[in-house]
Amino acid sequence: MARMPGARWRPLAANWASQPRMTRVDLVLIHTAVGSFEGTFAYFSGSGGYSGAESHFMTGGGGEIDQYQDTAHQAEANGAANGDAISIENADMGPGFAAWNTRDGNAVPAFTPAQIEANARICAWAHTTHGVPLELIPDSKPGRRGIGYHRLGVPGYMVAGGEKWSSATGKVCPGNRRIAQIPQIIARARQLVGGAAPVIQEDDMPDNETIKRLVWEVLYQDDVRERLVASLIRPIYDTLTPGVEGVKHDGDVYRWTRDAAARTSAIAALAEKASPAVPALNVDAEDVAEALASTPGFARTLAAELADELDRRARDNNPSTGPTT
Repeated sequence: MARMPGARWRPLAANWASQPRMTRVDLVLIHTAVGSFEGTFAYFSGSGGYSGAESHFMTGGGGEIDQYQDTAHQAEANGAANGDAISIENADMGPGFAAWNTRDGNAVPAFTPAQIEANARICAWAHTTHGVPLELIPDSKPGRRGIGYHRLGVPGYMVAGGEKWSSATGKVCPGNRRIAQIPQIIARARQLVGGAAPVIQEDDMPDNETIKRLVWEVLYQDDVRERLVASLIRPIYDTLTPGVEGVKHDGDVYRWTRDAAARTSAIAALAEKASPAVPALNVDAEDVAEALASTPGFARTLAAELADELDRRARDNNPSTGPTT
């Protein structure tokens, strides 16, 4: 048996041991419950216990941890990963959370600090007990080992060749704000097991084409776009385009002058309207933002690439210059 010390053992039904055994433990996958701590237990236990989808763990906004299933056995929250993934459901309603529109996937609230700690404790325990690496996985491809989140295996977000972890196309679980906090969970889990976070090296950074794809993915996440525009893109444009006027895009005219606020607004609007020339990647916005902050050389390269791309799009839509090649 595998029960986590400090978690309340709270099986959903008496037949927990009848569930199939895990084939191996490679992953910890983080979910959001769209429910409260007690409400989720009532839902799982009242809808057949282990006859439907359920998770191994559940956390509350105050840091409470319930263990619904022994990690020697499967919990059916992860689709094709049920045989090798430990699942963590997390309350997003009830104590600690304001009301939110459950029909709006972007409205899922952030983890509370106590929940970050609770998830970190579970991940640290999974590492020491089952050997799960304290590393963020990039996608749902078979053979991945580490910490991930449900959306990586959701149709509409999956990469080619990825495992299907949900039957619900477009499901945002666990939500943008919570996905952005997973690096914090991993960093804290490393602290709990006595390890240190890896240092990002300049040589490990992606090539220019990948940089562009990363940039567009980040720009399309509202919670980080303004920070990136203000801290990186605007200073670059101070140098590259000190007074470009009459730039047209989708019939609108943006006037980029030395007025920093006006130009920031224009760039953000252009980024919002532009369609990325390459497909979006399932990358974590906070990871990219941290990379930008910690590696100045990479940050300059990234910002310059984006500036060039925005400049090209602007010129392509300016009748006075015509498209560029």
